[in-house]
Amino acid sequence: MGDPAGIGPEVIAKAAAGLADDLLSTLLLAFEGPVLIAPAMNAAMWRKPAVQRNCRQLTDDGLILIDPDEGYLSCGEYGAGRMADPQRIVQTIEQTLAGQSTPKG
Repeated sequence: MGDPAGIGPEVIAKAAAGLADDLLSTLLLAFEGPVLIAPAMNAAMWRKPAVQRNCRQLTDDGLILIDPDEGYLSCGEYGAGRMADPQRIVQTIEQTLAGQSTPKG
């Protein structure tokens, strides 16, 4: 399971496959504005080829991926997979919104 504060591998996989079987995946598929995703998960999960492939698919589809930070994880391990620093997430959101010429959705 992913970090409760971030997007885990199950949400990334659903979004990459275009699957809409719950509220979040349905909103992701239906929303027409910019979508930013900040993954958070165990370092071993983050390194998996399937997760990396799904992340590439999302960026190819136009979603903005905010890569996770390296640090101590909720599982007690240290590595890449920690949710990006909230300040970096906010900055990315602000930059994305500043680039929008007209509001969407």
